[in-house]
Amino acid sequence: MAAIACAVGGALCLGALAGAVHRTALGLAVLSLALTALWWARRRPWLALPLLLGFGLLAMAGGDALVGAWQQAAEKTRLTGINARWEEAAAVIDHAVATPWALLFGDGWGARIANPAVGGWRVSYTHTLASYSLLKTGLFGMIALGAYLAALVRPWCRLLTADPPLALAVVPPLLMALCLHTSFKYLDTGVILSLMLVAAERRKGLSVP
Repeated sequence: MAAIACAVGGALCLGALAGAVHRTALGLAVLSLALTALWWARRRPWLALPLLLGFGLLAMAGGDALVGAWQQAAEKTRLTGINARWEEAAAVIDHAVATPWALLFGDGWGARIANPAVGGWRVSYTHTLASYSLLKTGLFGMIALGAYLAALVRPWCRLLTADPPLALAVVPPLLMALCLHTSFKYLDTGVILSLMLVAAERRKGLSVP
């Protein structure tokens, strides 16, 4: 029953992402699901056929919705590309190199910038953690952040050995938050990081019955 409830909840989340045309989150979630399915099929080959049948039934039942979601994502990509992420990064770099202080230490948490990703409005955020850190904390802050993220790699590798499904499940939201989206500021990112670190220290994986 727990597995069914989790599957239904996951499907609802995917549906919400599709409705919001959140391309990055959808792509990463599908990739994670595919990798997890391949892991289970390799670990228990007899699951390969049920998994294929399940995906096939899902495609048949939701064929029109899946095609519609794909068309919406394609149209959004045609209209907006990657949402001016490169232009945003260039604006942050130009701002940072204007003074040695801003380059080394940033302009603090209240710093604002004319952001091309939101039509040139002066806002206090950017859409990627790297550009946000450079704006707020400068190069020294980015070095500290890099050291923190590097320290997370080893626990994740331990988790991948102990509990591959969970290790693969945390990758999409963390990859999106740390590299591609403003969700690095959200509470759920901290919760997922905490879950990963706690699970990595357990002798028995959370996904193991």
